[in-house]
Amino acid sequence: MIRNELVRLIGSHALWRADLIKAVQAGHIAADALEILDDSNCDLGLCLQGLKEPDLADLIQATHSAHLVFHAIAAQIVRLIEKGRIGDAGMLLRADGPFFHASSELIHCLNRVQEQLPSAPNGLVPDFQLIQKLKEP
Repeated sequence: MIRNELVRLIGSHALWRADLIKAVQAGHIAADALEILDDSNCDLGLCLQGLKEPDLADLIQATHSAHLVFHAIAAQIVRLIEKGRIGDAGMLLRADGPFFHASSELIHCLNRVQEQLPSAPNGLVPDFQLIQKLKEP
């Protein structure tokens, strides 16, 4: 069911934030900023692209925009870590910083989508295995 999938995806983004914090503390990260910048490289981006619910089009677009901002700031943090600008990366991750605000906005939008989705999936759940196969070379 799409609601359960959204809960899982919210959790995976919270874990990603924790990974970024650990990377700042360690002073290095094994991630590619360009890959992070592309929001279609994560399940939530794929899910948002696959959500086709006309009554929620504006809300889904707002959620997708919030997701893009989340990824853009995460990519910026990764670039700063790669350049050794750990203090600057840490500033972006502070509780009053832009990443926290982007994360909060994304979660807020996702919660609103979740609340307004019909109780039946209505074909909204994208087939992640099929999408992954289509992405493979």
